[in-house]
Amino acid sequence: MSIIRVEIVGEAEDYGRNAVAIVHLNIYEYAKKHNLDHAKNILLFVREQDVRTIILPYMQPYGPVIDEISPNDRRTIRKYALSVNDPYILTLNMIARNYGLNIVVAGIIERAGSKIYVSSILISPYTQSSMIRRRKIIIKDHEKKLGISPGKTITPLKVRDTIIANILDDEFYVPEMIRLMLLENSSFILYGYSQSSPPKNITNLVRTYSYVFSVPVIVPGSIIYYRNKILHVTPTIVADSEGNIIYKYIGEEQKIIIIPEHLFVTPYSAKVNMDTLKLIARKYRTIL
Repeated sequence: MSIIRVEIVGEAEDYGRNAVAIVHLNIYEYAKKHNLDHAKNILLFVREQDVRTIILPYMQPYGPVIDEISPNDRRTIRKYALSVNDPYILTLNMIARNYGLNIVVAGIIERAGSKIYVSSILISPYTQSSMIRRRKIIIKDHEKKLGISPGKTITPLKVRDTIIANILDDEFYVPEMIRLMLLENSSFILYGYSQSSPPKNITNLVRTYSYVFSVPVIVPGSIIYYRNKILHVTPTIVADSEGNIIYKYIGEEQKIIIIPEHLFVTPYSAKVNMDTLKLIARKYRTIL
């Protein structure tokens, strides 16, 4: 494995058992085996740092291929969709169980039976199933033409005391969804978005949401390659619960960013009307 730098947010000497590591990672388009081998080495290296929750970038298995597939090519999109029995998922599951890791992938293309979803996943040794997933609800027109289905539940990724409010793509523009996701006292918001077309105002959005919801926000970035040529570099951003950007990096060097556990000690307190939120949730399931 090439040299990769480890950075600790705040330079805390003892970052704690519940620290979170974000990997600002090289991703090679259309190269699942290469990306899997790379992720495997990174995960084992991070485990040596005594961190148990690790976040891999959005679409780490293949890169942002959804944006490049022609709108009606449903056969190709299935090629890049991963089932629970795919070698990528099985390998991450084996690493998670053997080394006691919670592995989060900010987004994958998921295949479940005849349906295709865009999903965030959590693979952990503390669950009976191969992975916990949260399927994206707000689907773009391009994705609909590809045959991608919307998810039906608004719930965080959750295992034991690891609770992550995971938001995907355009869902970030729907505050009501974030409020629903935070009802279970999530430690932070994880935002995954297309690495080929990041929102232009992403830093301001992250700052605003972390302040409004009083919860940290994590945005994992990456370096996208195609045939050893860099196509895109997207930022890794971390905001604290008071609206301060405490880490931002956009560069071509891979990094492991460790966020100490003390930044997550205050759980989100949802001061909202539960009946109103349930009504909103029903409306989302009806119209999407």
